[in-house]
Amino acid sequence: MKYYLTIFFIYIATGKLFFNDNADVAGKFQESSAAYIVASLTILFLFFILFKRLKYLLIINNNHIIIVPFVYYFYGLLTASFSSIPIVTAFQSMVGIGFVLGANTIAKRMENYSYQDGVNFINKLIVVIIIAGIISNLVFNLKNPNFHWQGIPSGYITVMVLYFAIYNLINYYDFKKRKYLVRFFLITILASYLNSFSAHLALLFSILVLLFYKKKYLFLIMITTFLVIGFFFTISFLENNLDLVINNKPAGVYLIGSGRFSIYIASLELYKSLDIGHQIFGLGFMSERNLLSAYGLTWSIDPHNSFIRSVLGLGAVGGALYIFFSVYPFIIYPKLKKINKNIALKWLMMHTMFLIYGITSSTYLGTPSIQLFVFIIFSQLLIYHLRKKKYFKGEAYGD
Repeated sequence: MKYYLTIFFIYIATGKLFFNDNADVAGKFQESSAAYIVASLTILFLFFILFKRLKYLLIINNNHIIIVPFVYYFYGLLTASFSSIPIVTAFQSMVGIGFVLGANTIAKRMENYSYQDGVNFINKLIVVIIIAGIISNLVFNLKNPNFHWQGIPSGYITVMVLYFAIYNLINYYDFKKRKYLVRFFLITILASYLNSFSAHLALLFSILVLLFYKKKYLFLIMITTFLVIGFFFTISFLENNLDLVINNKPAGVYLIGSGRFSIYIASLELYKSLDIGHQIFGLGFMSERNLLSAYGLTWSIDPHNSFIRSVLGLGAVGGALYIFFSVYPFIIYPKLKKINKNIALKWLMMHTMFLIYGITSSTYLGTPSIQLFVFIIFSQLLIYHLRKKKYFKGEAYGD
């Protein structure tokens, strides 16, 4: 399995090095040679993943967590026939299909692993992704003459780091050892240097969900109350200090969700303006950017919300698939926790964090993503052992 770890490291560490530094807000796929380089790297990545074990390529288990994303991206591929940017739609859909099949291929390789070995591999994979991602983001940001060392913008890498924070918080509740609580706070503090408010927001919501499943209702009420009060206090503070610079951004920027709110409003207006056919079947996967560019957005024409992207690109069909994928893990969690409650809860919190992060970005399902890749591997491992009824106990799996 070191082969796969190496492939992931190379792909993630090199991908962002070829991003277009100018990054025009209304830029198209064809206008940037960097996009072709990134596309080529993605194709090579999938080639080395998929063709390592050809016999696993089309062996897909009857598992909704892998079937729904496969159908989602396959339908996305069909929408290329009426997309305004068919090349982008077709390519991104095929990448999504490739990611699903690639995750399935790696998971199939792990079926002969003990459960402990499987979980350990997933943790190693996440660590490799984090290291490669931090290196890539650091090198990319060093090219910016205005870069300051106050933090490294790292996007989805931050949510991967924070997954280990909640991973240790779960261990603390299950095994009552302070070392896990120390690790939780240490990881959370260190992750703040990676400058992703969305990732920390995902952690916060995941903690609330965790408290609910752990039946810590008093803590849940206390933290929720504190957050509500803190929210209104923060809004008032920002409104009275608009010129204050926080994390290299003016305070006023946070009041508009760093530009997201204007995108959400434009996306709603766009959807309402569509005819019934496009509302049901969509505009074409990831083609909404062409129409959003007419709304005078100055920050981005990416919806920065996986659900909105699904509805605009794939219509009500895509929205339904997205909602099913989002909810289904919570439905099957009671069955999966029969294998090992500690690991099943970590799996559910991984989904929760990636899902919340996807609501403030366009990753996870709305865009073919590494988070989805990792989650499918984890899901296949759990469901395989559930079906084989290989139960186990012990803290060794939590370290």
